[in-house]
Amino acid sequence: MAVFGVLGFVIFSSTLYFSLIGGILGMGVGRLIGTRFKSRMVHQSLDQRVIFEMELIMKWAKIQWKKKQIDEICLRLLIETIIMETAYLLEKIHLKKVKRFLAKLCKFIKLEYMSNAILVNLPNEAKYESFDEMSHKREMYRMFNFYIPMVRILFVSDTKKHAFTNFDVYEQTVEYVTSNFAVQSIISLCEANETVNSHCEIVLDKAEIIQTIREALDSDEKTNKFKKLENRVMNEIISHV
Repeated sequence: MAVFGVLGFVIFSSTLYFSLIGGILGMGVGRLIGTRFKSRMVHQSLDQRVIFEMELIMKWAKIQWKKKQIDEICLRLLIETIIMETAYLLEKIHLKKVKRFLAKLCKFIKLEYMSNAILVNLPNEAKYESFDEMSHKREMYRMFNFYIPMVRILFVSDTKKHAFTNFDVYEQTVEYVTSNFAVQSIISLCEANETVNSHCEIVLDKAEIIQTIREALDSDEKTNKFKKLENRVMNEIISHV
């Protein structure tokens, strides 16, 4: 996962604008965390440190939004960072501290302005057709490291599942990650260099891939089939970078 994390940095730091935004956010959030780091984190575990830092980022984002000092692009970058940093905690949801944090994260995502920041960038079929090769790889990386983990966090963290009936960010994200055009994009990526990654055996069938993703969305644990699919996609991205 460390390799994939470095890969994500390389992929998402490719434009000057996002690099500048990342730097600004890093300074602002870093200052907030730094003022409380010494007294709260000296004796905490890695999970506790991650949770503490992400909770501070969420508080900072709420304050900055109220002050109108950040826009939807900054909010989206923040929530992507939070999800990518904390998705692994789904495997530890039986722990009370983790369950409490994921519940807070769920409420944060469901804030109207946060949901809007996510949905405004949710790709549709027309946008996919306009992607160049690098944009396509970025979106595949984002799909497996942001959108799918976010849906899984929302599903396992919200005890009122019926609340998703009119919950646009949940419904539309599920619709996107299981859409024919997104799944066809996965297949195209995997077929592009199939011989190099033959050790990552998966069946490149659209219906089966959709079913594999749906099964992963409704669980706090990844199925073996989904792990194979995820590894295959990540390996294909790596082989082209």
